Amino acid sequence: MEITVQQVELLSDDDYIYLDVRGEIAYQHGHIPKAYEWAGDFSHIEELPKDKRLIVYCNYGEKSAPIAEQLRQEGYEALNLSGGYREWLLHVTSQKEQMQDVSKDGLHLFSSTEELTPDEVKRYDRQIILPQVGSDGQKKLKKSKVLIIGAGGLGAPAALYLAGAGVGTIGIVDADDVSVSNLQRQIIHTSKREGTNKAESAKKSMLELNEHIKVNTYPEYLYADNAEELFKEYDFIIDAVDNFETKFLINDTCVLLKKPFCHAGILQFQGQVMTYVPEEDQPCYRCIFEEIPESGSVPNCSQAGIIGAVAGIIGCIQALEAIKYLLGIGELLTALRRSGKTLAVATSKPEPFAVKILEHFGIADRFAYIAGGTLDETRTKKAEVIRYALERLGIPSGLSAVMVGDRKYDIVGARGVGIASIGVLYGYGTRAELSEAGAPFLAADIAELGSLLMPERVP
Repeated sequence: MEITVQQVELLSDDDYIYLDVRGEIAYQHGHIPKAYEWAGDFSHIEELPKDKRLIVYCNYGEKSAPIAEQLRQEGYEALNLSGGYREWLLHVTSQKEQMQDVSKDGLHLFSSTEELTPDEVKRYDRQIILPQVGSDGQKKLKKSKVLIIGAGGLGAPAALYLAGAGVGTIGIVDADDVSVSNLQRQIIHTSKREGTNKAESAKKSMLELNEHIKVNTYPEYLYADNAEELFKEYDFIIDAVDNFETKFLINDTCVLLKKPFCHAGILQFQGQVMTYVPEEDQPCYRCIFEEIPESGSVPNCSQAGIIGAVAGIIGCIQALEAIKYLLGIGELLTALRRSGKTLAVATSKPEPFAVKILEHFGIADRFAYIAGGTLDETRTKKAEVIRYALERLGIPSGLSAVMVGDRKYDIVGARGVGIASIGVLYGYGTRAELSEAGAPFLAADIAELGSLLMPERVP
């Protein structure tokens, strides 16, 4: 038996409760107001009230249907919410759109540009249900502005995926025209657009993919005299060009304006990516490569060749780097480091693999040391790894250290070396697992973890 969101609204608030069966992590990152989080553990069914109707929901109404049926067999009046949490989001969004909220002077109290339309909720729902995104994160993307320099092999996939993700305003800088030799890797263009400016061609494909975004085109070359003017209105810059002079210009302008940017380069079967975030005091492009190479000393793609799929992979990584920055993923690590705290990783994974994983995600440099297990299995237990990390950091006493982890092994390992621990509820472990392991503190999300680690920042 099912019930719609509209039918629920006709019920008295005292007659029912929402029962969220998506899991603790999803619940912590967004749920129907006043919903009761329940893991579906029928061994603890006595937790549920029998004097109220239970409206059971999951993300889409599929997982929750058999749970509602089983509850009815146990004597509860349980109904499955048709369409689940997604349908509720659509309904709430539709209601906001129809609101006629006005102030005393008759001016609108909210801007529709800051809200998600029902169509946008449908379009982005696979992102919205991610704990790291949610509806607030999707609104951030909608209000964000990204500038892509170059609509070629790197810029093509970056532009398409940023458009698909719902980045509200995307700028494209490219003075070149589409040629048939571009189409092997520059998938944003088509044969019919040969001879068309690349920026304008990219705009057509992006708007065909997503009509909800705005695309600004700049069919011009990037020079020192126009770079600052172009960059200043954007939140993030993507370097998708194929010459060193322009790469250094992008770097220098971003450093001057304190703009984050993502550099990438490709050749043959290889690619490289680097993201510069000014507030994290990270090295910039010039810090690594220092000077522009002599002309002709380094071959380009037209001379040495390129596999199109390599451009696609690296360009997609650039899009992901932009999205991560705009959503603020990784913000806590930055804040902790700025507060003077030393950060390290302690994992039972083999240390060489742990280093590669963190390097892949571009956060290895945020840690003073990455400690892991050994390939010969002489160091595998979490307590051994934590002790090893403390030794390498030169911390003789555990009184000044805290272990942050999402599994019982982290909590037990910390206790084994005499240091404090915090269990986080947005990983793989559950509240029950972490509590039973003896976690003295639990954090439901990044904000709560930050308040525990940096109480001085809490107003």
